[in-house]
Amino acid sequence: MRAQAETLGFVFVFTLILLSVGLAAALGLPGLQDLREDERTNNVERAFDVLATNVADIYRRDAPGRATEMNLAGGHLTVGNSTELNVSVRNTADPSKNATFRMAARPLVYDDGEGTEIAYEHGATMRIERGGMVLLSDPGWLVGDRRIVVPFVTTRQEGDRSAIGGATVRIATRRRSERLRGAFTTGTDAGDPDANVTVTVDSPRAAAWQTYFEERGFTAVDDVPGDGTIIYVRHTDAVYVPETVVDVELTR
Repeated sequence: MRAQAETLGFVFVFTLILLSVGLAAALGLPGLQDLREDERTNNVERAFDVLATNVADIYRRDAPGRATEMNLAGGHLTVGNSTELNVSVRNTADPSKNATFRMAARPLVYDDGEGTEIAYEHGATMRIERGGMVLLSDPGWLVGDRRIVVPFVTTRQEGDRSAIGGATVRIATRRRSERLRGAFTTGTDAGDPDANVTVTVDSPRAAAWQTYFEERGFTAVDDVPGDGTIIYVRHTDAVYVPETVVDVELTR
């Protein structure tokens, strides 16, 4: 009887272990899978941070070029369709001095195939999901009552490949040209007129830009990004618009 009881006890404990393992696998594996996929996308997000820093070295620190490696984790990387950033400056006392500066750039966009995108656009990085979008890093503008500096980072495709998928890819970014698109000054004395600066963004990721403008003290003219366009305005004394053209090449 004692041996039989021990055998039954062993069978009971072994069965309980099997049931526990099976239950943990059934309930836990989907969660682990989701966690792994989230971590893959987060790794791409960190790689975009490195990319943004590397491109900033080109247009801020005169580096001729930089290379960034990125593990796509099964997703796709694309040099996307052009988006536009327009800066219009109006002298409140002399309309003849008005000026408009336009930039069209091709953003770099990662798609994980599950509804999440990460993009580098006009110097900023952003994450887009089904629930909305968020700015990950700002474009590095200088915004204040005395002056506003808007660096135009004009990214464009170099080479034949506009999209790439698979595992690890190399993103080569090189400075093609740089120039000062314009300088607009009204004077800094208290009695001098202001410059009325209107910024228009035409992009599928306009909602991410909206957050940036509101945090920098811009006033909304069109703050409904659903149509892909937002318009914000701010007053200052001087506006500078340098432009750097950056070639982007995707390789293995």
